[in-house]
Amino acid sequence: MDEMDTPEQERRWLPRIPNFALIAGGILILAALALGLAVSDARSQRKVAAGWERQTFEVLIETRDLLSALQNVETGQRGYLLTGEQRYLEPYNAGLAAVPRELKRLQFMVQDNPAQRASLSRLSDVIDQRLELLRWGISLKRSGDGEGATQLVASGRGKVLMDEARIILAGINRTETALLGERTAENDRLSRQSDLLVVGLLVLILGMAGFGILTLVAAARAHGKAELLEVEQAAAQRLREADAAAARSAALLNEQLEAKVAARTQELETALGVLRKEVEERESAEAQVRQMQKIESIGQLTGGIAHDFNNMLAVVLGSLEIVKRRIHSDPERAIIAAENAEEGARRAATLTARLLAFSRQQPLAPEPVDANKLVSGMSELLRSTIGEQVEIETVLAGGLWKTHIDTPQLENAILNLCVNARDAMPEGGKLTIETHNCHLDENYAANNPDVDAGEFVLVCVSDTGTGMAPDVIERSFDPFYTTKEVGKGTGLGLSQVYGFVKQSGGHIKIYSEDNEGTTIKLYLPRYFGSAKAGDRSASNDGENWPQAKPGEVVLVVEDEDQVRNVSTEQLRDLGYNVLEASDGAAALALLTENEQVDLIFTDIVMPGMTGRVLADEAVKLRADVKILYTTGYTRNAVVHNGVLDPGTEFIAKPYTGAALANKVRSVLDGK
Repeated sequence: MDEMDTPEQERRWLPRIPNFALIAGGILILAALALGLAVSDARSQRKVAAGWERQTFEVLIETRDLLSALQNVETGQRGYLLTGEQRYLEPYNAGLAAVPRELKRLQFMVQDNPAQRASLSRLSDVIDQRLELLRWGISLKRSGDGEGATQLVASGRGKVLMDEARIILAGINRTETALLGERTAENDRLSRQSDLLVVGLLVLILGMAGFGILTLVAAARAHGKAELLEVEQAAAQRLREADAAAARSAALLNEQLEAKVAARTQELETALGVLRKEVEERESAEAQVRQMQKIESIGQLTGGIAHDFNNMLAVVLGSLEIVKRRIHSDPERAIIAAENAEEGARRAATLTARLLAFSRQQPLAPEPVDANKLVSGMSELLRSTIGEQVEIETVLAGGLWKTHIDTPQLENAILNLCVNARDAMPEGGKLTIETHNCHLDENYAANNPDVDAGEFVLVCVSDTGTGMAPDVIERSFDPFYTTKEVGKGTGLGLSQVYGFVKQSGGHIKIYSEDNEGTTIKLYLPRYFGSAKAGDRSASNDGENWPQAKPGEVVLVVEDEDQVRNVSTEQLRDLGYNVLEASDGAAALALLTENEQVDLIFTDIVMPGMTGRVLADEAVKLRADVKILYTTGYTRNAVVHNGVLDPGTEFIAKPYTGAALANKVRSVLDGK
């Protein structure tokens, strides 16, 4: 108590201190109890939120397991159909047993979510249909109908169902991932709230301790200076104890927070590991499926090639036998048979060219082309090919850019599309050919990874025919895939157009619906140079082939004896003096011995020295000698990125006498 306090003042203070302390202390105790209850409630809510978070993880894992089981069933079935070996049925049977089990578990997990239940209901129907198709394929294979099983797979019905199942599962995963984010955020919010409540409780406890100390100090002041020192010492001790308790509580809270962070980090790392494993398993399964699809495509391709080539070889061989038997006794019949053999060989050459176009390995000679002029020039050919039942309309854009393209291949592509359009309109209809300038932006390129953004010349062929279903559009560019009747189409037309356009740096797109017609758009690369598009004169493929000038010498270099003999005879018939060599070394020796050699006609692919190396060495010996290359196929000797090297003269095997006569004359004359 202060020295200035009088006995009367002391008597007034003494009764007030205990009453005030009791009231304030009671209020603080009630506040502490309320905070304690709030902390307990927050922790309960966190447990519930953590439970929902775990459930979402389990749903994501279960969708992965369901898709994996379904892929095992499909992979095992296809392996059995391709090989007939029973061991492929082990993953099939295991997956067949696992699919219903995983689907049932997934349905149980999302029973609280109406939208997810609806998605799983549709997924269950799709899976039932897919499993039924797979069982049907196994049944056909077991009954000996392997062709029927293959046709069932080739129909694409199973792929459509499997794609739909993947889409539904992907939608479920997206929904659950969104829920996971929401529930994780809610759990974090509750965690922060709980931590704040704990800190508030600690602050309140410290406040109570401080209030008690202040009360004791006030009481000490009321009872005199002698007791004040003792009270202050006791208060200091209690303050130190309170500080120590607060420090221990803070350390404990920090440990709890660190433990929670470590646990959460471990949970996320575990979940990340599970997702990575899922991605690896899915990529592995998809790789197996893609490999099987490649095997199926190769089988279809080789089967189609063998079928068509056998037909053509039958025509050639049979006709040549007739020629041998009838050349003296019935010359007219022998001539007809020879023409049949020539037509069979020409069809075989066309088939080879189409295969090279599909594989993007044909040598192209691009030039600046005015697409408007090209389409207009084809009008007479198109009308005679399409027939009178189909109305042809051309809509040509003004100010059309030039395109950089191989002219004969573009003509062939347009003709192929028009013939397909005619076949899609058996009762007649309208065929429209349009041209436009077109810019494909970054958004279009992002949605179509096989094309780069930029400027293109668009050639569009539309019809009012029967249209194409989505599964037909998906397989329309596959070689030997056709919806036409047997004998009405080879299935190589669209695949050839696709290969040519892609090799030229362009893009092709199909828009169609059943009974709504079809539109096929060719996006051809724009030409930015200043050269003018030139006219192509028609090839002289008649009787008046260009002949040799007096004294002209051609050196034929070919390692295949029969091919070399035919080429030399064709050139001699044209009046050329012909030297022949079977390899590069012999050719260089002849070039050294003979003062005049105007042209070297060389195969590219030869053992030892290639045609390209021979040409380089020949030019060193004779700078003015002309070079004409030929080959049936080469990847990169004179062709790079599918385009002939600048200044290169080339004629593809097989070639006719007329084509050889025109090409040799053109090279010698420098045209």
